[in-house]
Amino acid sequence: MASYNVKITRTYCSHHSQNCWAHLQGIGWRKVGNLSVDGTSNVFTALSAARTSNITPNVITNAADNQIELVYV
Repeated sequence: MASYNVKITRTYCSHHSQNCWAHLQGIGWRKVGNLSVDGTSNVFTALSAARTSNITPNVITNAADNQIELVYV
C-alpha cells in the first residue's frame, strides 16, 4: 500500500536487531520491515531525516503485514 506525502510524527528504535518503527500521521505505528540489516537502518535513517526536516515522504508498506518497505523522501 502506498501512502503519499505522509507526515512522520514519531520514530523509534531499540538496541534489538532490526527493531525500528515510525508513526505515520493518520495511519499509526508501522514497523520497518525486516529487510537486510543495512536496509532496515537506511529506511529508518530516511524516516528520521524526513521527520526532523519536516518533509512528507512517500511510504510503501507491505500489504500482507503493513511493514514499511520503501521510503521516497
